Parts: sequence; C-alpha cells; structure tokens
Amino acid sequence: MRHLTVPRPALLSLATVAAVTLGAGVLAPIAQAGAPAAPPDVNPIVGGGQAPEGRWPMAVKIKMTTSGGTFGCGGTLISPDTVLTAQHCLDETPSTMSVEALIGKVDFTKGESRKVVTWKTGAGPRKGDWAVGKLDRPSTITTFAPLPADTSLDRSPWFTAIGWGRLTEGGASTQYLQQVDLPLHTGSGCLPYADAEICASGNGTAGKDTCNGDSGGPLFAKNTYGREVQVGITSWGVGCARANDAGHYTKISAYRSQILSAIDAIGGTRPGGTTPTPTPTPTPTPTPGSNAVVNGGFESGQTGWTGTTGPITNNAGRPAHTGTWKLWLGGNGTTATEYQRQTLTVPAGGKLPYWVAVDSAETSGYTAYDKATVTINGSAVASYSNLTKTSGYVQKTIDLSSYAGRSVTLKITATEDSSAQSSFVFDDITVQ
Repeated sequence: MRHLTVPRPALLSLATVAAVTLGAGVLAPIAQAGAPAAPPDVNPIVGGGQAPEGRWPMAVKIKMTTSGGTFGCGGTLISPDTVLTAQHCLDETPSTMSVEALIGKVDFTKGESRKVVTWKTGAGPRKGDWAVGKLDRPSTITTFAPLPADTSLDRSPWFTAIGWGRLTEGGASTQYLQQVDLPLHTGSGCLPYADAEICASGNGTAGKDTCNGDSGGPLFAKNTYGREVQVGITSWGVGCARANDAGHYTKISAYRSQILSAIDAIGGTRPGGTTPTPTPTPTPTPTPGSNAVVNGGFESGQTGWTGTTGPITNNAGRPAHTGTWKLWLGGNGTTATEYQRQTLTVPAGGKLPYWVAVDSAETSGYTAYDKATVTINGSAVASYSNLTKTSGYVQKTIDLSSYAGRSVTLKITATEDSSAQSSFVFDDITVQ
C-alpha cells in the first residue's frame, strides 16, 4: 500500500528505480527498459510470488508521461478497447499527459502496446478511486477482467491482488508481474470507508500486501464457479504489509453504474457480466452431413455457447486441437464447477465426434477427484476424470441416432475438488 503524503505516482529514474515514499495509491516508478528492477525469481509485491505467464492476460501496466516525467500504474483490460485503473493514476487531461498501456505479459516491457487516447475518472481515493481509458485500437487479447454484477463477493474471505509494484516497503519495484493472496480485513480500519472500499490484510500479521507501484491494479475474488471476478482497484494504504494496517481497494460494486456510464461517455465497449445467464441458442435444422453445432471449434469465442465465463479461451496454457481456441474446463486447482452448453437439432443418423485432452496433477490411481461429463438433455453420454488422463488429444464419437430430428441440449461440465488441478480440454465438436 501507500503512505498518504504524496499525491501522485513516483517519477521514473532513467538509471534505477528510485526508493522514495509515495502517496495515496501511488505507484513505484517503472524500471528502465532492458534493466529490470528485479530478476524473474525475486519475491514480490509483498509476500506473494511471480505470476505464471498467461495466468493474467488481462493485466495492464500503464505508463503516464507528463512534463514532470514518466510515472506508472497498474490496470486491467475489461473489454477489447477499455482499461480500468485508479483515478489518481489518470489525474491529468490528455492535453497534459500521454498514456501507454502494456497488456498481457508478465514482463510488462513485452506487453502489447496501445495508446490510451481519452479517459474519465471517479472522485478519487475514499470516494471513487476509479478511471476508465479508451485505447486507440482494440487489443488482440480476448480475455477480460469480469466486473461484479452485485455485492456478493465484496466480503469474500480471500482475495488475489496482482501488480508490478515494490517488493518491500521502501524497496524496488519489479518489471515482472507478481500475485499475492490476501485475507479480508476483519478489524475496524475500513469502517469509515466501508461504502466505498474493500479492505484486505492488516489483521495482526505482517508480510502480505500490495505496495507502491500496484495502484490501479485489480483485486480479484472467486465466484461460485471458481473464476476470478475483479471486485476492487488498488487504491491506498499506510506503508506496505504492516501487521495492523489494511490495504484499501476501491469497491467496484459501489461504482459499477458510474463506471459503465463513463465507458459510454468515452466511446468504449462495455464489459460483460461475471457469468451470463444461460439461454438456449436456437439453431436451424441441419442438412445431413452438415455440422449442427455452432462454433464447434470455438474460434469465434463464446458464439453459439452459453455457460461459465472463461473456459472458452485462446490461453496458451493448453493447446487447441486446431486453430487457437478451445473449451478448457478445470485447471483451477480449487473447488469449482464449470460448463458450456448449446441447443441444437440432431440430423438423421446423428453422430457426435469431438476431440478431448485430459491432464491432471492428481496422483491417485483409484479415486476420481475431478470429473467431466458430456450430456444430452441431462443424460450422460461420456465421462472423464483424473483417472482417464490422455497423451494429447484423442477423438471420441458418440452415437446420437436415437435423437435424430429432435432438438437437444448438449452440455459439457467439469467439477474439481479443493486441490491439484485437472484440465479437460475439448475442441472440434461436431454433430452430423
């Protein structure tokens, strides 16, 4: 977190990362390109660890250049052309400050670069420390930080914060993205700001926190499907990782309507919700030999499918069978249930061929801890588990001739227990 004595991010040193005390929600300076502030294996954003490549593709490093120098903040990509950060990061106008967004890489110097051409902000720390910025052109990254639909996640017992900030109070920042799990603050330190903020850590044990350089970055909580939802924006604090001082994060649910209106005002694209309400997608009656599944190769993203946000992805953590997109269920390593479904009409003599790859960190040779099922109208036609690992993709074919001419709902569901990930990856699904 940050001391409350300096009102803006720190100046970029051309030689090293300066070690100065920063102000409310203020970020540490950006490391010089080619001269990392810290090596990739250094311990991070106080008390966490370096993020795996591809884990947070929506992460954004924001560089602001003014007459006074270059400053840095964090942020998130919340739609193809819109980033979310803190008000105190974008506290000047486009006429006096140029802003660059570096998107999607652990080493921010390798991130996809876009200019932020216009922005709109909230009122600032303790009263709306948020800002949205419009990119000069859409990002090629297609995984966005979902925003909360309501307040249900605001008092989650645990959160995850990410950023490129200082590794210790008064220390150096890093050019490599860090992540840290933080408990909900249970003391009274947040009560004066409870309507505007979420507080984390500061429960009597020192050692884990965000720090200078993390402002504007996200605070995530997991929803009932095990997917991270951005519930907060790193704002301010007293010192870093102190035992009795909480970190303060803008409560997005309190400002959701303002944020959406601001996106409209700057001409940006609104984000989707955390989990769309599943609604059947009607499909025309197929001709024999044609594919009745809409977007069975997932190259058009969510088109044709409804279900949990996130599993349809081009994340490089698991390869597609063909193309770059696939349905990646599981892989969380924590209790989660995910699914995708589609309503379609089965042609005469229908068959359901598809490709599936299963890998798991579970070591049991006899207990199915994590499972995936393929169902037609709620009846299982195929099942997989951590006991059915594959060596890459294998093709499976299900006989659907008994459903010929009927409208059915194809659903693929995966469940994981509380530890050791299992991934169930589906691609090139057809019904012919």
